[in-house]
Amino acid sequence: MQDLDISTKHGKQIDIAVAHRKVGEVYSELGEFEPAISHQEQYMEIAASLSDLIEQQRAHATLGRTYYTQLVAVPAEAEEFRKKSGKHYSEALKLTHLLREKKLLTEKEIREMRARLYLNIGLLYVKFNSSMSHQYLVKALDESRDIRATTLQHLALLQLCESCLLDSNLSQALSYAEEVRT
Repeated sequence: MQDLDISTKHGKQIDIAVAHRKVGEVYSELGEFEPAISHQEQYMEIAASLSDLIEQQRAHATLGRTYYTQLVAVPAEAEEFRKKSGKHYSEALKLTHLLREKKLLTEKEIREMRARLYLNIGLLYVKFNSSMSHQYLVKALDESRDIRATTLQHLALLQLCESCLLDSNLSQALSYAEEVRT
């Protein structure tokens, strides 16, 4: 909250937006989803009013993550939160294409954004649609390999391993697990 107070006093809109994102992330981690979403939506509104495509992309990705976290915490309403999360992840993914067209970030930064989104979308569908989950996790793995993002690559491999275990595909799960070790 201190970041938000300082940013508000000094009046730079983008700093206020980012402070809202940070406060929203903390609320999300605490499992307080209503204030988390409220702050993150304020973040998105400010980013949109400034026509800041990078921050709009991050806002959608952050909201997608918050709805995913809410899905895990409140399974009774999982379908609603899965749809909201998927909507925001899809918007974030569309914005990565626009960021590439406008050359607002390096190719590596854009590909890393995409890899993270593919990973998050894959996680979103693990228990709902295993084939779709697998498809996105493989995209995350391929993208992270191409840009040599080792941490993302390991996360994708671990999630692919878990996905295969859920589908009782033990040999493929073992193959992904072995790849993580190397």
